[in-house]
Amino acid sequence: WMFLSAFDDGNSHTLTLYALVGDADALSALARAARSEAAYRGYPNLEAIAADDPTIHHALERAGFTRESGMLICEQIL
Repeated sequence: WMFLSAFDDGNSHTLTLYALVGDADALSALARAARSEAAYRGYPNLEAIAADDPTIHHALERAGFTRESGMLICEQIL
């Protein structure tokens, strides 16, 4: 499963993925689903704030997320 949260305040519109749970394949599928949901809903930003876990980080990277620093991984959807 995953936990997503939408933030809409004035000019800021962001969808944030806070948790991913599952095996490696499920994690990648959920991360891709979050990207699709953000695109479908028109969110210009999708961020993932994930636990510092190699399996989670690898799954997010496989889904196209890029790491910025520490535990924060985020992506800009154009």
